[in-house]
Amino acid sequence: MPCPTSRSCAPAWSSSPPSSPLFLERYRGFLRPGGIVHLKTDSRFLHEYTRTLCEANGLQVLACTTDLYGMASASADIPEEVRSVKTFYESLFLEQGYPITYLSFVIDHDGPFHSPVEAGTFDADYWRSVEGPRLLFGHDSAETRRQKIHAAESAGKKQKR
Repeated sequence: MPCPTSRSCAPAWSSSPPSSPLFLERYRGFLRPGGIVHLKTDSRFLHEYTRTLCEANGLQVLACTTDLYGMASASADIPEEVRSVKTFYESLFLEQGYPITYLSFVIDHDGPFHSPVEAGTFDADYWRSVEGPRLLFGHDSAETRRQKIHAAESAGKKQKR
C-alpha cells in the first residue's frame, strides 16, 4: 500500500523544498531587486507550501493557479510564454491526470525568511496525503516499484540456494 503521508515516500526535496527559506535566501543573493520567481510544478504539496511561504513572509504573489493548462486559468493573469513551454515532465504528469500548477512571486523581503511549517500555518501531512503516489516511467507507483524490486531480490536469493 502506498504511504503518501510518510516521509519515506515524500519527494527527495521535502525536507528542504526549492522554495524553502534556505533557497529563498539563495535566490535573493543572485536575483536583482524585485526579481521574480516562477514555479511550475505537478506537486500540489510544493505549490501549497510555496503559496503559504509567500503569505507567511509577505511576498507579493503575481499569479497563482492550481491548473495551468485548464480552462479556468486561461483568463488568469499568467503570461502566455509560461503556458507555451510544456516540458517533458509536464506532459508525462498531465498524461497521468495530474494538473500542473503555477505560482510567481517577487522576492521583495528584507530580513530572514520564515518557514510556514515552523509557524504552524502549513499542514504538511495533509498536503502529502492529497499528493498521493506518483507513477514512474514504467507507469508503476514508487511503492509498486519497491515491491517489484524486493520480489526480484527475494527470487534471486531463492535461486542461489
